[in-house]
Amino acid sequence: SEELYMSLPDGAEFFARCTADLARIGFDEGCRAVIKHTGIDIRLRFPREALAEWRALSDAVKQLVDGFRRPE
Repeated sequence: SEELYMSLPDGAEFFARCTADLARIGFDEGCRAVIKHTGIDIRLRFPREALAEWRALSDAVKQLVDGFRRPE
């Protein structure tokens, strides 16, 4: 079973699915999200505690991906 978390108003900026029973999976990376950025789908796994900082998490991941790109 999973729980769905969405940014307001409609989850368009960010949404994550989190495992409801962390004891069952045995580790605290029970949340998953896909961030779309410049034509790339970035798949993330992170602890539920990071949900409160979803915007900072999303921005940091986008910056990291931008750093991998070659200048054109």
